[in-house]
Amino acid sequence: MEGDLIWTDELLRRLQGAGLEVTSNMLAQDVKAGYLPRPSVQSKSPIRGRAGQWGRIAQRRAFYLYRLRKRGAQGSLLRILLFLRDGWGWDRIQPICLAGLQKFIEAQRSQVKDHIYKPITPEILGTHVDDISEDAGIQHLEIGKFIFGMGIFGTPIEGGSLRPFWGLLEKYLAIRVPFSSEQFEQRMMNSALTWERMLHIVREANSEEAERARLIYLESVALFRRLICIDASYRETSALYRSNLLTLCGHNAKEIATDLRTTPKRITPGQLLATGLGLALVADYFDGTLSDGELQRHARTDFENSR
Repeated sequence: MEGDLIWTDELLRRLQGAGLEVTSNMLAQDVKAGYLPRPSVQSKSPIRGRAGQWGRIAQRRAFYLYRLRKRGAQGSLLRILLFLRDGWGWDRIQPICLAGLQKFIEAQRSQVKDHIYKPITPEILGTHVDDISEDAGIQHLEIGKFIFGMGIFGTPIEGGSLRPFWGLLEKYLAIRVPFSSEQFEQRMMNSALTWERMLHIVREANSEEAERARLIYLESVALFRRLICIDASYRETSALYRSNLLTLCGHNAKEIATDLRTTPKRITPGQLLATGLGLALVADYFDGTLSDGELQRHARTDFENSR
């Protein structure tokens, strides 16, 4: 609608009125770099020159962009935070998402390579998987057998199961999952969801699929924040907790970057957040239950009943 559009000089006036020092050159550079949508060109006059008009989506993104910049966000972290806010620009986010998921998977693979130096078969993996799981910090060996078997071969190692994980969800997080671990495991095995297939799903995802994954991810973040707040209220230690997953629970960018340099493959903060989006893409592709919000609705009901 015409009333939703404003000229560049008016957008600059509003940004500056909000305490954000922005110039027309900065807007042009951010459009070129893909941080902002391109404005529609409506006139070329001696007064305005080749002037553009900005719609509401572009206006909101500009305010969020320069507020984040003012707080120190930049690069891939800035891009993923903007995308999670409004879902615009999947073509710029997809490579970050793919790189993060690749590093996440390589971290799992490195656990295997530390123990097995020859071509891997299910039998060879089966003889080492307990030690691999223990070194990876997986307390329940059944989970390790399931994760590493599925990731490499698309089927769990004998004795592998996610059943202990289901028990943890119900015991500690008060989540009543609307299907059994056996049903979930069977669905995963039917799909042969290997690590390579997960990468393929992200690589081939379109903007519509990315939008569904974004909503799943944001629901999961909201669920996580609620868990943190409820746990903090029970322990009466809320001052020690930060629940915003999008800032990795309140740590500043320098702290996060320093900690991540010690991780396998040196994943960046932006790639780490984008990994969650990649996993949400996989979840949506693999099973429509999550995209329908069924798990989140059950979780919210359980939280209300437990208070």
